Amino acid sequence: MSGQPSGKPYFFFGWYVLSACFIILFFQSGARYAFSVMFKPMLVDLGWNRTSLSGAYFLNMIFFALTMSIGGRLYDRYGPKWVILISTMFMSAGYVGIAFIDTL
Repeated sequence: MSGQPSGKPYFFFGWYVLSACFIILFFQSGARYAFSVMFKPMLVDLGWNRTSLSGAYFLNMIFFALTMSIGGRLYDRYGPKWVILISTMFMSAGYVGIAFIDTL
């Protein structure tokens, strides 16, 4: 009987992809919005003024908002697995680059 289940519960592979995407996006958004926690220590440590540091964050958020439509199109074309993986690598490279910034 080919229509009967074999006794093993069937688990859809898409749930693994969904779980991985959720976890990655959860930490990615946490890293993006953790700037407010680091704002005052960065002002003191780097000696920058609030205007310059806020302007840098503003440009970051504008770029993020403008590229969301491109990201949505890439999601539709390639699926979330590859888009999230590649965007996480770019974001990680950006945070590594931030570690080497000492002047604006």
